[in-house]
Amino acid sequence: MVKNKTTLNPQKLPGFKEMKLNPFNLMFKSKNLEKLFEKDYYRKSLTQVRISFVLAIILYALFSILDSDKDMQTYFWLIRFSVVIPIGLLVIISSFSHDFNKYKDITFAFSMILFGLGINAMMILSSANDYFFYNAALMITFIFAHTFISIRFIPATLTGLIILILYEITAILFLKISFSELMANNYLFLSANIIGMFSSYSIELYARRDFYIALLLEENQEKLNEINLSLEDKVKESTKKLVETNEELTLEIDERNKIEIKIKESLFEKEVLLKEIHHRVKNNMQIISSMLYLQSEYCNDKETKKLLLDSQNRIYSMAIIHERLYQSDNLAKIDLNIYVDILTQNIFSIYNKENMVKLETDIDDIGLNLNTAVPFGLLLNELITNALKHGFKKDEGGLLKIRIHNIENDQIRLSVFNNGISFPEHIDIHQENLGSYGLELIKILTNQLEGELKLDCSAGTEFLIEFVNNV
Repeated sequence: MVKNKTTLNPQKLPGFKEMKLNPFNLMFKSKNLEKLFEKDYYRKSLTQVRISFVLAIILYALFSILDSDKDMQTYFWLIRFSVVIPIGLLVIISSFSHDFNKYKDITFAFSMILFGLGINAMMILSSANDYFFYNAALMITFIFAHTFISIRFIPATLTGLIILILYEITAILFLKISFSELMANNYLFLSANIIGMFSSYSIELYARRDFYIALLLEENQEKLNEINLSLEDKVKESTKKLVETNEELTLEIDERNKIEIKIKESLFEKEVLLKEIHHRVKNNMQIISSMLYLQSEYCNDKETKKLLLDSQNRIYSMAIIHERLYQSDNLAKIDLNIYVDILTQNIFSIYNKENMVKLETDIDDIGLNLNTAVPFGLLLNELITNALKHGFKKDEGGLLKIRIHNIENDQIRLSVFNNGISFPEHIDIHQENLGSYGLELIKILTNQLEGELKLDCSAGTEFLIEFVNNV
């Protein structure tokens, strides 16, 4: 394979310069390329040449029908069937030789010259009336020499010129024709020869161009095959890496799954442990609450009994939180609606036995974490207890409203309002030493929530507390 640096442009066929082709003799400048073309051209054209040569022999034989001079017919047949046609058959047979390519052009050129020479000989032997048929036979010989038998441009041109020269010699020395008729015949034969030259030139040029393009395509295909092989190697390498990476990922995923299972098991164990802790804390607080209750039953001093009862309620408010966490699927936060409902039921059962005070609640869907829920529960317990103990006159009913809402910036607003006895207006809720343990506890718990405490006594008593929900 001859390596070419020329690339094939699909928009333009390669010219003489690109192909490095001599425009006069139609030969490649590269000897190796020329040898390759000769072999390729011979291989592709040999079958056509054989068929064309057989056709030429058949036509040469059939023209014997047109021989009108019966006196000379024996000589005509001798020329046709004893000399020309046997030599033509010998050429066809020799074309099957392995070395025929070396002398193909010379052999075919000689055969065509022999065909023309035979026609000239028959013209000499025939009468003047038969010249027309032999002139036509010469025209066909020109056509075969330049086209059908695929002789290359230079040998075909020389063959045509030799046949034309032989006719000139024959016409001038042996034929009895006028000068005008000779010139007319020369015009026809010369025109046929020139046309044949252009035809053979074009045929060989196209053949060489097709060969050159095929060569470039073959080289491009080789490069493409090399690229494909390189890509296949890269794909194999990438696939191998992907397989290795996939195996590593599979192992990593398995390891992570195992770790995840362990984490889930650990979380489950911790969740169970936390629930157990909340359960035990709740039980311990209930025991403390029960002990305080029993102690209050054996206490005859009313003030002491009240203090023990208040402490019991405070402990119960915290116990409820742990109970709700133990019973909930979410250990991170307390549902405020359920918690307030349980807490108010307990406090009202103690301080509102006659059911004189009515309760109204308006609570948003809010969740509190443990750190917020404990002080909030104690605060709410204190506000409700103080309202029931001090906010209403004896044997008089009233209304207690509890409102808990989400407001802007993740803040919660708690409002505990009663329409009973108003809080003394001269008391500043923010002053120190108010003289009330309950109010002091409310302030302490508000500060623990990092909240803001307000008191409104314009129509009843309303405690307003705003704090950030850190769920």
